[in-house]
Formats: sequence, structure tokens, C-alpha cells
Amino acid sequence: VSCSTTGPITDAPTTSSPTTPPSAPPTTVGVLSPDAINGTITCGQRINGSTVGGPHLIDTSNFSTSSAPENFYTFTSTGETWTFSTCGSLYDTWLHIFPVTSVLPGGTLVLGGPFRTCDDCGGCGVQTVLDQVFVPAGQYVVIVDGYATSSGSYTLLATCGTTPPTTAAPTGSSGTIPASAVAGSVACGDSITGNTTGASSLIETPTFGQAPEAFHLVSVATAAYYTFSTCGSLFDTWLHIFPVASVA
Repeated sequence: VSCSTTGPITDAPTTSSPTTPPSAPPTTVGVLSPDAINGTITCGQRINGSTVGGPHLIDTSNFSTSSAPENFYTFTSTGETWTFSTCGSLYDTWLHIFPVTSVLPGGTLVLGGPFRTCDDCGGCGVQTVLDQVFVPAGQYVVIVDGYATSSGSYTLLATCGTTPPTTAAPTGSSGTIPASAVAGSVACGDSITGNTTGASSLIETPTFGQAPEAFHLVSVATAAYYTFSTCGSLFDTWLHIFPVASVA
């Protein structure tokens, strides 16, 4: 578990500053000129395109050796969840979302650090899906990239909802989680190993399936951004976060 009070958005890279935070890959000049923008994508729209022969403008050297060409699409969020899917594309795609921090005369966009970036996320193999990402109101650029030097024909589908994603409350036999089912507590910086084999399935099965679960309590004293990762697990994992309404 990792957490940060600063959030996922970082300062916009500029040409006058030779260094940027490792988590904030800039474009080559810190801006995106109008002629590099492939278009605008809106909720419910599907765009088919190709990155073959396109420019490589995103510096991913801080987290990858990728030198693949990219395509760029602007979109405007009013504060809702967005899903960007490249399922059906013909190569190994990688998606990024960057905030637009300002617009210069002539339409040149100044980009902040990445709001979201992920390769092979979602359930479509190497065709990346950024699923149910809550995007605060503002203007953004979604970037169709490729892993390493990958390029090719892609399809990009944008869908959105009006509210952050929510799920039904977990239920046991009486709508509660018994103390015996709680494996323990987890705090920022902790790494926990465990096993769900032989555990009970307490989450409502019509919504979440019938797999057994392990429960860990998280206490948040100050609002922060948390990352929970099951990388390295030996089965197909699924994570949920639920608030504790009361303790009996």
C-alpha cells in the first residue's frame, strides 16, 4: 500500500526547467502544438486510427524504454468517470491521460504530469483499458501510445458516467462482516502476504461472483491518495474498498 497527499497530478513541465519529477514524463518541449493533436474525443465516441509513422513526443524514459509513436486526443470532463478502451487494436497499446494546465496563443497546450498512465491494464490483454477513472472537471489529453517500439492500427472507445463508480455494500448473512473474517489491518507502506484458499465468500455473489475473500481494515486519518497493488499474486485478483458504517 502506498499513499500520497499531493495527488496524481504534478506541475506542468516547462522548457526553462531541465528536471522534472520522475513520475511526470514531459513532452519533448513541455507543450503540445496544435498540429500534433489528432482530434477531440467525446463520451460515447469511438475513433479508429493508426500510430504508424506518427511522432514520438512523450518522454517515457523515467518509467520505460518506450520509443513508440503516439496519437493525441483532447477531451473535456465535467467531473465524471471515464473509461478508455483500445480493445480490438492490432498492437500492444499503452494509454496515458495528461491534464491541460493552460492554452497558449495559437492553441498550443501546456501539459501537466500524467494523471493516469498504464500499459496492459484492463481485461483485454495487451490492448490497454483505463477503466472507470474518475476525472475531475477540466481539459485533458488522452494519448494512444505503444509498448517499446510498438505501433499500428488502433480503436479507441471513450465512455463515461455522471458519478464516481460505486458498488453495492458487502453483505454477510446479516449485512455485516464478522470480526473473525477480518485478516488484520493495513497501513500506508505495509506489504502483506496471505491466502484466500478456504476462506468464505461474504460479498454479495450476484454482483461480485463467488470467490473467497480476505478483509483488511484501513484507517485514514487525513485525506490522501492510496494505491493498493496485488502485483506478484498467484491468481486473478479483484480489489474492493468499502467504508465502515459502524462497529458493533
